[in-house]
Amino acid sequence: MSERVAAPWANELRRAGFRDERVISAMDLPRDIFAPRGFGGWNSAALPIGHGQTISHPLTVAQMTSLLIEKNPRKVLEIGTGSGFQAAVLSRLCDEVCTVERIQALQSEAIFRFNRLEIYNIKTRYSDGTLGWPDEAPFDAIIVTACAQERPDALLAQLRPDGRLVTPLAAPDGKQYLKVYDHKGSGSDFTERTVREVRFVPLVAGNPE
Repeated sequence: MSERVAAPWANELRRAGFRDERVISAMDLPRDIFAPRGFGGWNSAALPIGHGQTISHPLTVAQMTSLLIEKNPRKVLEIGTGSGFQAAVLSRLCDEVCTVERIQALQSEAIFRFNRLEIYNIKTRYSDGTLGWPDEAPFDAIIVTACAQERPDALLAQLRPDGRLVTPLAAPDGKQYLKVYDHKGSGSDFTERTVREVRFVPLVAGNPE
């Protein structure tokens, strides 16, 4: 095993105005395990991890995580495992993390990283993420790490009453915005809030690769 290098961005997040110390602490993971080979850090907006996928900027990960855990969820669903970094962060903040990835090679690599870090409260699934994980539902919170083209109603239906979903969403003008959906507690009504403009790879539906 290579020497583990602690994440250096805690002070960078604070300088950027981020103040959720729970999330900053949870993100203190060894960057060499998740960063693509040849990259010394995660300072660019997004780093490639192969298969047309990327790792988000640390500030984006931190902000989405902070929004997701505001209500202290115990069981969360992540759509788009990718490198596994977001799931690893959530594993430090929630009792159980379920994560779905449609690219099998990425899922296998993420499982290897989870085992290497001795993380045991993450369940993974190789599947079409747009369908969620019905057998594990309901969830206290759901995070989507790719940009949906329309409101992900199939995922919203898997939230518990008072649950929350955080996702990038495409707008008619071609821009992407980070959205927060909160279940009103009864029926299928949700509130919607726009946080800021973002840039993510698209959320792809259909059979896994």
